Order: sequence, then C-alpha cells, then structure tokens
Amino acid sequence: MAERVVAGVVWQELKRLVGAGATGTIYLASEDNTAGRVGIKAGKVVFLAYKFSAGRAALPQLQAIKSAEYRFESVSPGSLPNMPSTEEILSALLGGAEVAPPSRSLSPLPAASRTSAPPPRTASVPAMRAVASVPPPGGLKDEIGRLLADYMGPIAPIVFEEHWATGEKRGLDVSTIIEALAKELGGSRAGEFRAKALAKLR
Repeated sequence: MAERVVAGVVWQELKRLVGAGATGTIYLASEDNTAGRVGIKAGKVVFLAYKFSAGRAALPQLQAIKSAEYRFESVSPGSLPNMPSTEEILSALLGGAEVAPPSRSLSPLPAASRTSAPPPRTASVPAMRAVASVPPPGGLKDEIGRLLADYMGPIAPIVFEEHWATGEKRGLDVSTIIEALAKELGGSRAGEFRAKALAKLR
C-alpha cells in the first residue's frame, strides 16, 4: 500500500481512472485498517466492497472514510448486479450526493475471518470431493484464507470470499480457486502462494 492520504485523493484517482477508461482494481485500507475494494472495467465501476458489505450497501461506508492507504492494480474485477451507476458512485464519493439505502435483495459480503467457519454449502461438496485427500471444507477454507492474508494484507478477506463464492457457484475444485487467487497476487508472490496453498491439499 502507498502512504496514507485523505480519502478525497483516492476518489479523485478513481475519477481519473474512470475518465481514462481503465480496467483494474483499487485496493484500500481505511484509517482503522478496514479493507475496501473498487473494481473498474473499461471506465465503468462494476464492483464495490467495504468490510463485509458489497455493491450499493458498501457505498455509504466508503463515503464515510476519512483517510486510506491504497493501490491500483490492473486486475480485472468481478462484476456485481444492481450496482449504482458510475456517475452516482463518483458523485457520492466526491461529496455531491447522499446514497440511497441498499435494497433488501442485496446481502452483505460474507466474512472470511469470523470466529467459526460456516458449514459448507451443499453446492460446494461435489467440488471439494473432486480433490483427493482434502481436509474438511471449513478448515481448508480458513487455512487458505489465512495464507492469502499473509500475502495480501487487510484486503484479503474480500478477495478471498469473492473467489471462493464464485468457485462454489461454478462447482470448481479447490485447486482452481487457488489458481485464481494466485493471479490476484502476480509475480513471485503468486508462485509462493500457489505452492503453499496446493501443499495444503495433500
């Protein structure tokens, strides 16, 4: 992460990236070290997350940030349904508007760091069985989540839950989810994370 700056600097950078038609992800850690994430595709904001909320639900929380460390990476983000328009997001973050409360249909982003792991979803069981000698899904999930946090820092729970939920929905095996997580890191860190995470499957 870069040096801590006032939140307005982060949102001005977001505005610049949108204007440039950029694709990538802004990772941030607020003044209380809470993780946030803003995803952009071709100059359109397609993903918002802060703490354990995502989409429109995260926007008022992002508005409340006073300062943050942040970095931008050219990592293509996932897209969330029912997102506010890019114009509404920029207006809200730059102080031009209040944000409407989130629709009840939007659920908070699940937490990777809760004290007890949730029971595995029914849809995830076949995917877990596809990998030989895998420990119980809850324990394995927690182990990989903690490992990712060692490499990625406070933003890790958001990134991890996004990929894990996508993997469960698509019926992917754990090794494929690990590969997707490694791509979020890039460089030598990706290889190190991949090797350590795959070792947990043996």
